[in-house]
Amino acid sequence: MSVGTFSGTIPNNEISDELRSPASSVAEEFPGTPNPYEKALLELFEKAPRGSLLDAPCGKGRLSVWLREIGYDTHCFDIDAHLFRGDGFPFEAGDLNENLPYADNSFDYILCKNGAQRIFALDHLFSEFNRALKPGGTLVVSTPNYARIQRRLRYLVFGSVSRNVNSQLCGGSVDSHTARFRCALLYPQIEQTLQRQGFAVERITSDGKPYAAIHLLPYIFPIRLLSWFASEGKQEGYSLRGGNSAHALAGGRHLIVLAKKITSSPSARGSRSAIRIV
Repeated sequence: MSVGTFSGTIPNNEISDELRSPASSVAEEFPGTPNPYEKALLELFEKAPRGSLLDAPCGKGRLSVWLREIGYDTHCFDIDAHLFRGDGFPFEAGDLNENLPYADNSFDYILCKNGAQRIFALDHLFSEFNRALKPGGTLVVSTPNYARIQRRLRYLVFGSVSRNVNSQLCGGSVDSHTARFRCALLYPQIEQTLQRQGFAVERITSDGKPYAAIHLLPYIFPIRLLSWFASEGKQEGYSLRGGNSAHALAGGRHLIVLAKKITSSPSARGSRSAIRIV
């Protein structure tokens, strides 16, 4: 059963304050100013040809507003309709664990910001994204960067990488187990699932400058060196080229993966990623 029944265009003033989540009831200017994470995503789209775009999950709609302002035909999707604050957008409420309510080949771009780590069946999600994208369309997936050296060291000390994953606490007004699920989604899972579902990873970046944490370089360079000398089987099986790239291992708090739809087949297991390593 889909979570949420609303579909259509949401005027912002039709969502009452009583129905908003506690996090969005605070008086603040909307959409405000982009934070470094949002800036990193917007910079990617500022350089790309304009087209139709699905923002899923869109959350409050901050990125949706800015993407529309720079020329994208932006559509929004989220499990929590009462969280959304954008005005005049085509909006669908639903669960990303289920089938998307869009026709085949609908969008030039899909942005999935902080959504993939909240999904039970990643193969199904990426298969649906593939279906909804036009041939040659671009999928941008961003998640917490669990590959960065700080989180690896945290795991060595604490045996855990994220308190949010441990507690499963999150904001929002939807009381659903699917809305509140979180996992520590690792880069190899993202890359290899994308490949299975007909995508090729074209670029890996992050919301931070690589090697900014100079004091951690003694840990970073041995890992990268060992990766270069790993066997081809380990390179592929552990997705080392991407998982130990500069932006993954030594970049920002969020990892951003750009993938191109290369086939409509959900079983494109033989495809290889032409990953841009920086």
